[in-house]
Amino acid sequence: MKFHDILKQIESSSDFKKLKKEDTGIFLSGGYFVFDYENGGETMQVDFFGKKGLVSFEVLNDSVISKKQETQSHEKFSEIDARNIKMEINDVIDIAKREAEKEGINKFTKIIAVLQMIDNSEAWNMTCMAGLKIFRIYVSARSSLVIKQETLNIFDMMKFMPGKKKDASYVG
Repeated sequence: MKFHDILKQIESSSDFKKLKKEDTGIFLSGGYFVFDYENGGETMQVDFFGKKGLVSFEVLNDSVISKKQETQSHEKFSEIDARNIKMEINDVIDIAKREAEKEGINKFTKIIAVLQMIDNSEAWNMTCMAGLKIFRIYVSARSSLVIKQETLNIFDMMKFMPGKKKDASYVG
């Protein structure tokens, strides 16, 4: 899967062309991709920000659906330069798999990949789930440089309230 192909499909849609005509200052602000290997689903969404706020474009098969997103007035959105995205989604997934194998994780059930700006540079922020383990990795979108990675157990992320029944309803 190529990010630039998805972006091209969005930019050639009638919804995007209409938005671009109404707001010439819109810019690419992020991408959100989910690959569910257990249930077979996937989500491909690219976000743009402009005078009208945040607008998400989701690619479903051959169609593109746009949706205005609610944002907080204090939220800041950074412009992503698509020309700087050299690492495709599949390449970054391969890097994540290779690095996860070093941690004893051999198969992901779900991957959430977010294209965002980190320290003024385009990066892929990936959360990969494998059973009760979560493998998080940040990879430069400009190169194959791994910025940061960590392996967590899902129970490490649960917050139990003192004096309360210990169950999954107290996730923090």
